[in-house]
Amino acid sequence: MSTPRHRSFAAFTVLALSLCLPAFAADRLVNMTPNSRSGETNQDAEPTIAVDPNDFKRMAGAAFTWDNLTGGPMVTAAAPIFVSTDRGLTWALANVVPSKIGAGFPTGDITLSFSSTPSGASGHKTSWLYGGTLSSATAGRPMTVLRSQDPFSSTLMTTLDTRTGNVDQPHTSAKTSAASQDKLYVGFNNGYGCGAPSGRTSTIDVSQDAAAAAPTLTLDVIEARNTACQDGFAQVAAAHSDGTVYAAFLHDWSSSPRLVVVRDDKWGTGATPFAALTDPSDSVAGRYVTTALTLASGFMGQNRLGASNVSIAVDPGNSDRVYVAWGDSNGANSETIHVRRSVNRGVDWSSDLMTVTGAMNPQVAIDDIGIVGVLYQSVSGGKWETRLARSNNMDATTFATPGTLLAKQSATTPTATYSPYIGDYASLVAAGSNFVGMFCASNYPDKANFMSGVTFQREVDWAAHKLYSDAAHTKVVAPSIDPYFFEINTSICNKTPFFCNICKLKPYLCYPIFDPLWFLKCPMCGIDILVKLEDDSYRQVTVYDSLGKKAGTLKRLSEPVVEKGVSYNYKISLQPKEGLGYVLKAELAAGKKLPGNFTPPVMVKQVER
Repeated sequence: MSTPRHRSFAAFTVLALSLCLPAFAADRLVNMTPNSRSGETNQDAEPTIAVDPNDFKRMAGAAFTWDNLTGGPMVTAAAPIFVSTDRGLTWALANVVPSKIGAGFPTGDITLSFSSTPSGASGHKTSWLYGGTLSSATAGRPMTVLRSQDPFSSTLMTTLDTRTGNVDQPHTSAKTSAASQDKLYVGFNNGYGCGAPSGRTSTIDVSQDAAAAAPTLTLDVIEARNTACQDGFAQVAAAHSDGTVYAAFLHDWSSSPRLVVVRDDKWGTGATPFAALTDPSDSVAGRYVTTALTLASGFMGQNRLGASNVSIAVDPGNSDRVYVAWGDSNGANSETIHVRRSVNRGVDWSSDLMTVTGAMNPQVAIDDIGIVGVLYQSVSGGKWETRLARSNNMDATTFATPGTLLAKQSATTPTATYSPYIGDYASLVAAGSNFVGMFCASNYPDKANFMSGVTFQREVDWAAHKLYSDAAHTKVVAPSIDPYFFEINTSICNKTPFFCNICKLKPYLCYPIFDPLWFLKCPMCGIDILVKLEDDSYRQVTVYDSLGKKAGTLKRLSEPVVEKGVSYNYKISLQPKEGLGYVLKAELAAGKKLPGNFTPPVMVKQVER
């Protein structure tokens, strides 16, 4: 027997986080403007959404949202975010972001991310919430890193770090390690307009323990090559609980742009972080995903182009598997979005798995069972169409396009009051096996233009297609741009019809496993599937292959196998074939009730037999 080859399919933190929550919530679309602000006419653009991993009912969102109803100068020194404690059914405002009385904008760009560390707040049960923003509280709008112990209160977020100069578009990502440290990554463009040494403007502000009383943040320049002036404006990171951290950006934005992905295998620590991935063309850190691109410019549906739409997501069950999305030119005043992936840690990349012309703001996310979601906004027939496309095969290489239509609103009215019109990005995250997102669009009330079941919190007369500022519906309010929240279910049925047939009654009790490279790596090898189970919760776990055939049941080990701190106590040995996948189907013990999805810690070892 040769030395086993290891592949981890699920981090050991996933089970604890998922089981706190209901397995399903109904698909929903909600206009987030609270009823108390029914008279608002602001252009609430550029959204971001964050979901508390410890309780999916707790959410926070942000956009360019004022503390007044008309977009006038700030009347207080606190800008609002949107908060929900009922899984997005209703939303309120919490004025927690530092701003400035008299500021023309409440904030500059802002993004949010929850860790999974309970904050210990006395007012509300919550995890720590982090943010990166171009702050209106200080002249020049520096990039500030923020933290909130209780985002559901009125206590201002604490400023952890400030970066001045020509800074732009912070993108925030938090992840809690096995050692209960909050790893925080705020990517931003540091020195646009030829203000950085050698034009290397792609930067990440990193903390290895952001929940500490006085955390240290380190500025990591992730661009290892010179540019003619600067990189693209978006630097986005995606961290896995095993310590793998990816980041994507557009290299040499003003001259010969190419999409680049960097990687670090130890949370971004060490003397040369984000240097684990090199390109074969020059052996320099940062893998080219594309050849030279022509970036979009001009305006599409009143929204500016060329702000470097970039998104990246890593599979929570397999850190080798990473997807990227970006936008480039589709001719004058139009953009095309692309989605690609790597299954070997960013070393090699596929061709386009998904391409949409006349579209922008691509956002990619991967749920707990490996389904990939792509949110995008396109202009068709003079209307902004916002859609979510989900992968629909076992390997997540094909997508059901054009996807679920969330909204189809006018791209010409209302008239833009500033740029960006709807935003340089939208927002998409996974919550268990569901996708949660936030986008901006017109609030003109016509149910024919929205996903079925849409709800508005603000005063509305759907039949008359009118908004009102008062409950008596006597004062009409002109349409404006509002943020929208949505949640869309996925299940094992998105993987393969055979899995759906096997698991259709209780899909949340099934967990799929698939590696397209099993057979190619070693045609004669077998695999050992190792699983950690809570013994008193399950009667048994049966394994089926993707052809619908029973492969066997997990057997308890006499001694657990410990890998990376996880004690795996059940195993099954199988002989996979090319293209074959498996699903673990759990059967609960008598009297036991699973409060969330079945997403056990799983490791697959490939072994020559």
